[in-house]
Amino acid sequence: MSEYGQVINPQYDPRKNDIYKAFSVYFENPILTKTKNVENYSVYMTKIHSLLGNAYRYLILFIDNDYQDIGNTKNMDSIEWVSLQTRTLEEQHRLKQHLYTIKKNAPLTQKINVKKQDEKQSVYTCESFPLIVTLLHTRKNSTYQYQPTGTIVSALETFQTTINFDNQ
Repeated sequence: MSEYGQVINPQYDPRKNDIYKAFSVYFENPILTKTKNVENYSVYMTKIHSLLGNAYRYLILFIDNDYQDIGNTKNMDSIEWVSLQTRTLEEQHRLKQHLYTIKKNAPLTQKINVKKQDEKQSVYTCESFPLIVTLLHTRKNSTYQYQPTGTIVSALETFQTTINFDNQ
């Protein structure tokens, strides 16, 4: 195949485009703000509107380091993330709040199935997307805090979720 040219980006996976679009549509394309760099990653966040009194909900995207300044903003539909998180945190970040409507239609209503569980987390595989969905446990000594099956949407809405690409 090298007789036809050279591969520019060997990590490019066209299946990810549909995944990025599905999540961006689900969250209604929020504006995220760069909050920090962690090792080789840049972290973009937006605060999700909630009525919690002592905790805050966030949508967090980890991307390969983009060398932009802290405070830089991007729309979600322009971010090729490597990890997506919906988290409830006690710390408050000074970010603009984002409001979206929960949608229960395809493609994020596809089923997830438990792969393994321990006292800290439940790890799921996804039926159609090459994703690993991890739900972080909030109860002590509770291996079975979450059900053996669910949907991507139900996982996202726990706000104890990390989603990564399954690179197998």
